[in-house]
Amino acid sequence: MSARYFLQLVAGALAIRATSSQQASVAEGLVQSELSQMQQLRSVVDEQRYLVSDLTAAAQLACHKLWQVDAFVTIQDFGSGESGENMLNALKELGFAPQVVYDIGANNGASAELLLELWGADGSGSSMALHSFEPVPPTYTALEQRLTKLVKGSPVSGMSTLDYPLREYRTSFGSVTLHNAAVSDSDGEMEIFDGLDKIANRGKRSAWATLAKKGTSYGTVKTLTVDNLVRHGLPAPDLVKIDTEGWDYMTLVGMQETLAAQKITVLLFEFSHDTWPRSKNDEATLENAQALLDKYGYDSYLIGDSFHIQLNGGLWADMYEQLRWGNVVAIRRGAPFQLGIDCIDPHRPALKSLPYPCGAKQQCA
Repeated sequence: MSARYFLQLVAGALAIRATSSQQASVAEGLVQSELSQMQQLRSVVDEQRYLVSDLTAAAQLACHKLWQVDAFVTIQDFGSGESGENMLNALKELGFAPQVVYDIGANNGASAELLLELWGADGSGSSMALHSFEPVPPTYTALEQRLTKLVKGSPVSGMSTLDYPLREYRTSFGSVTLHNAAVSDSDGEMEIFDGLDKIANRGKRSAWATLAKKGTSYGTVKTLTVDNLVRHGLPAPDLVKIDTEGWDYMTLVGMQETLAAQKITVLLFEFSHDTWPRSKNDEATLENAQALLDKYGYDSYLIGDSFHIQLNGGLWADMYEQLRWGNVVAIRRGAPFQLGIDCIDPHRPALKSLPYPCGAKQQCA
């Protein structure tokens, strides 16, 4: 083989090699381009998936909210005097068994009697400590007379370390303690009123006595907060019932430490568009109440006779603020029985006239 021919062979081989390398480079570039396009497409698909998920959640929330407003307008059964009692019965049916109960605004003892029937003197064997708070002297006397007959016991103490009259009764199912004091947003003393428009009943027992300024003054009474009661050694409550004729929001403000510690499981309070504005500041609104409770991990529901409306979680509607009177229940988020309350109709026949269309609560069926 001549040197010239050998060099031609070598040159041809190098040319073929260069061509193959170029083709490989082109092919690699095409593959990389395809991969990049696939990644871009995957990113677009993921963004679309997230968008669809967000839109679905938003649509479901909007549907839920519209249903609630429609339900509120169509069936205004939220002013029933039995709604609070029905809720307490429902809580028991769902397995709630409080060991410590604060009955704030006990009046003449009707609510205390119901609480004892449900979780005390019913023979269920449960142990419950009931603390009833009533500041007005003539009403406190009526409360004491009623519960003394009910528990059939003698008081074991007559004065608390908090410097206000207190009587404790030991029973076979626990204890009943009567506190002649008001529960508010601060400790001290406040003037309390009979809540009546007429002066003719001055000095008589009133079912509408309030720390809000309405009617004739009974004089000053001792005030305490739930937080300070717990700090002074009173057991933290599992259940709090509040009926203070317009002072319910201020009572909630005074228990924020206890709420933040998640010591309370259920709160039941009364709302009235007519009485709440008489509280000592402009913050006493139902919207602010549900926001405060939501902040500390509680879901709030406007209690109806046939179904309940959730107020927090993006479901608030301004029209609820105009409710003349109603009861609200707040439940610690994640409580084992919450699903039963969150369902449209946990313990009564299904609400046929307003079927829930949003698909979010199928687990309730």
